[in-house]
Amino acid sequence: VTQLTFNASVDTYPRWSQNGTKIAFQSDRDGNEEIYAMNSDGSAQTRITNDPEPDIEPDWSPDGASIIFTTYRAPTSIYTDIYVTNSDGSGIPTTRLTLSNDTDQLSSWSPDGVYIAYTRMSMTDYYIVRMDSDGTNPIDLNAIAGTVNRYPSWTSDSSRIVFYSNRPGGASDNEIYIMDYNGLNPASLT
Repeated sequence: VTQLTFNASVDTYPRWSQNGTKIAFQSDRDGNEEIYAMNSDGSAQTRITNDPEPDIEPDWSPDGASIIFTTYRAPTSIYTDIYVTNSDGSGIPTTRLTLSNDTDQLSSWSPDGVYIAYTRMSMTDYYIVRMDSDGTNPIDLNAIAGTVNRYPSWTSDSSRIVFYSNRPGGASDNEIYIMDYNGLNPASLT
């Protein structure tokens, strides 16, 4: 076990880059939650985002050039959206990828770079949405009334998505499921 960050702030939500040389994370070390990146040994810690609104939940593009994250940045928005920026921080201002009247969060980039999966929270449900990596063509993959489906993560070949769900039919109310990238063939793994 090796400690990588040393400060009086909260550093959370670490995510490896695809090639294993970098780690993105969120930190409140500058008085607000922002996205940082560092080398895998903890050196060269660099602030990537800089906005009055919190920036959280980073994930890398497969080529390591971009980072997606969750934020409240949208003007007068009370909901979070998914944004993308350059992984060296030079992409400010960033690009907004989602635009809805729901909370979009917990995004995950497919290893082939084609899609981004994320959790959308409506007034009563949480479900997984898949969009093209440029933010176009969002598709609801598993909306089931009254259920929570969260934390999407891709298989290494980008063909399937694993996620948490409390949908009926599992061994308990909180299980890990897997489905095809298009939402078909959901199956409980636990």
